[in-house]
Amino acid sequence: MNYTPHLAYICMEFGVQPEVKTYSGGLGILAGDTMKGYADMGIAAVGIGILYKNGYLSQELDDTQGQINHPQEWDHTQYMEKVGHTSLPLAEETVEIDIWEYQYTSPVSGQSVSILYLDTDLPENSELFRKVSYELYAADKEVFNRQLVVLGLGSWFALEALGLTEHVSTFHLNESHSGLLAMVLDQDSTQVVFTTHTPLKGGHTRLPVEFLHSMCTHNQCLQIPEASLEEDGNIVNLTALALELADYSNAVSEKHKEVSEHMFPGHEIDYVTNGIHIPTWVSEPMRTVFDDYIPSWEQTPQILRYAETIPLEKIRAAHAQSRAALHAKIQESCGQDLLPDAFTIGFARRATEYKRATLVLSNPDQLLAMAHDHGGLNIVFAGKAYHEDPVGREIIQRIMELDKQYSDPYLRIAYLPDYDMDLAKYLISGVDVWLNTPQLSYEASGTSGMKA
Repeated sequence: MNYTPHLAYICMEFGVQPEVKTYSGGLGILAGDTMKGYADMGIAAVGIGILYKNGYLSQELDDTQGQINHPQEWDHTQYMEKVGHTSLPLAEETVEIDIWEYQYTSPVSGQSVSILYLDTDLPENSELFRKVSYELYAADKEVFNRQLVVLGLGSWFALEALGLTEHVSTFHLNESHSGLLAMVLDQDSTQVVFTTHTPLKGGHTRLPVEFLHSMCTHNQCLQIPEASLEEDGNIVNLTALALELADYSNAVSEKHKEVSEHMFPGHEIDYVTNGIHIPTWVSEPMRTVFDDYIPSWEQTPQILRYAETIPLEKIRAAHAQSRAALHAKIQESCGQDLLPDAFTIGFARRATEYKRATLVLSNPDQLLAMAHDHGGLNIVFAGKAYHEDPVGREIIQRIMELDKQYSDPYLRIAYLPDYDMDLAKYLISGVDVWLNTPQLSYEASGTSGMKA
């Protein structure tokens, strides 16, 4: 690390580039975009996450099962280097952790930021702690709970091992997964910032008190706020814990602030609407247009408000190139040809019920009439279900079944496998409309639409 960080940004996942398999979706993409934004602005920040040697999951699509999960194998040593080691002392055992560093250098400022990845897959550790570094959001609850311990408590010890704790004055806990870190910080000398990301009750991480007593030291357990306890004091809600211990808390949109304050009454929660790292997500044809008409856009992204002054034919021509690239990518990905000149709708996000992926397909007669009236219609889907989510797999399977039922020359439906950052960039620039139809108040922010 060639700089001294003053801000530590702790998150369960980071989406920095397609090949670095330490992300699954929106939370990770936001974290990666945030780190890149820090580099662009020359902010001395360091990210901390967990190294997952089998990534999240590699998705195979099947007509009868919807989604089949496979390990997402990758070689982390190609993208990061080991920079240190630390020991995490727990109540009943000590966990050994290797520290790996990924570095991102901004092409805008030339400044770099680092993300430190914690690796517990070491022979000295017990099997359950070794599995912490196997896959993101482990399906095994015992392993997932230990991931929260490693991320929360291990982050402090990793910074200490690298001699950085005396310099870092602000700790940003990005979602409740990292909430346990707040229990080991000196509240007098550090600032704790907490961002909550989900309006879903089930999305807030919870840990049994009995489990925490088997992991945390006695002094650490004394820091658990009484207001964070649920179910007669047997469960700790990590969102409530972070809200109690943070100096500043925010939601990720104005609506999400309202929902969050209703879920956690008595807490003052601000809102900072999620954003995106524009240089990462702009398509190459549009980048050329911006370079020609708004040459300082990368240094001062807010100047893109003047994009309306760009001649419409230039934007249409750039979009036509992106559309052609998307069609070629789909042909390569699943061997399916879209209607070449038809209006194209894109829907790509995690396969889960509240996002309502099948809503656009719920009125077949109306959909086919629209397709005929307008000379054709393409609808492109992508997105993974969680490891053990039968409802998500059923949604994917249902869309694939509907694709077969709609045998009409004016309509094409495609579900693309293995949605990732690379495929997302093709989709958001190549479709004509980015569709987002969640149940009201269930979506926290919806940054994929900002990218489009």
